[in-house]
Amino acid sequence: MLDALTVADLKPSAVARLGSVDAVKTLVHDAYLGSTQRFLTMLATSKKMAVALGNMRWQLLRADRPWLAFSDHPIVVWPMQFERAEPFSRQELGPLGAIEVRVPLGPELAILMTWVDLPDPATPARMSRRVAAEFNAFTVGQADRQWMHRPGDEPPLAKGSMLPLSRSYERGYSTELVLASQRRLAAQQFLQRVQGRQHIDDIELVEVKGAAR
Repeated sequence: MLDALTVADLKPSAVARLGSVDAVKTLVHDAYLGSTQRFLTMLATSKKMAVALGNMRWQLLRADRPWLAFSDHPIVVWPMQFERAEPFSRQELGPLGAIEVRVPLGPELAILMTWVDLPDPATPARMSRRVAAEFNAFTVGQADRQWMHRPGDEPPLAKGSMLPLSRSYERGYSTELVLASQRRLAAQQFLQRVQGRQHIDDIELVEVKGAAR
């Protein structure tokens, strides 16, 4: 967008003050994409994302063998409007609109995050070869430039349209349950309070004590 700007697109006073169109472009570029602004954006966004992800229910999954792949965009966010989906070609964003979030941690261990209003499980759940293949399909599918795995056998990769993995681990889990989740509501209310803020010095997490959904 900046490259396409001409003198007609800019305020004459800005061009006169800085001396040239290129100088104005450089100033605007640095304001939006310079390292200072980038770091401020990263700090604000990371804290907002931390609250959203931290309020989800974290279930560790342990594979029977080192089947899991990793990539340069390993966090898979599954939007709740997709009942079924083929592997995403780009990374989806926005955990509040997700039915689940998946993260591979190593060749045999991964995290599955949901909005179920139950405490985080104390022990990992088993990940079968089929589940690992579906997990890998999305990790590899949305990789930007590269994906990798432990040297040895090729990791299993599923093909075609698939359901969210949370349906296999959370009985009765659905979009309706997500929309009624107290975990999600708490994260949503926090994000509404800090909307538009760059400097966030408060973090809020929900402690789930009961066993009722």
